[in-house]
Amino acid sequence: MPATALKVREPTTHVERREQAERKLLAAAAKIIAVKGLERFTLAEVGETAGYSRGLPRHYFGDKDELTIRVALYVAEHPILQDRLQVAPGLETVISMIRFFFAVAPKYRTNVRALSIVLAGVLTSDSLKEPIARMTRAKRAVLAEHIAIGIKQGEIRNDVNPAAQAILILSQMRGVVTQWLSDEAAVDLKAVEAEFIATLRRGLAA
Repeated sequence: MPATALKVREPTTHVERREQAERKLLAAAAKIIAVKGLERFTLAEVGETAGYSRGLPRHYFGDKDELTIRVALYVAEHPILQDRLQVAPGLETVISMIRFFFAVAPKYRTNVRALSIVLAGVLTSDSLKEPIARMTRAKRAVLAEHIAIGIKQGEIRNDVNPAAQAILILSQMRGVVTQWLSDEAAVDLKAVEAEFIATLRRGLAA
């Protein structure tokens, strides 16, 4: 007997329909930003690409800046991106975050490219600075927390500054992916990941 395909339950409540619409709009915006950048995409185009009216993105998000911010959060906080390996707190969690970051890029190239474009856009858009800075601070805080745990556990040198080290690690992670996005043929992510982790282990070792 042939297997019966499972049916995905369609959203039935107003809240569910709105959440579904927002996800589709954000996904559409990420795709457009990845191709066109921040300057040339329009709210109307996002609505049409997502399969909705041209005016729905403005109704949900207000303006381009707010939608851009939401796209960054959508990509950075996507459930898939949060599904990290379950490892012990401390240095191994930092290492797993690095590995996961590099593994995600080829699988979700469009979203990662959109996020990189938004992060670069902060340099020329005052309205994006604080919201994106908050997101970045949250990412650094997680790294710093596990670096501090590693120090307490004796696996990381006690003279390491967790906050400063977190800035360095996140900067290197984002910088490598930006280089890869701009020149994939010349940047071997697997090789860079291995070298990055080996260098980090040597540099932080107690």
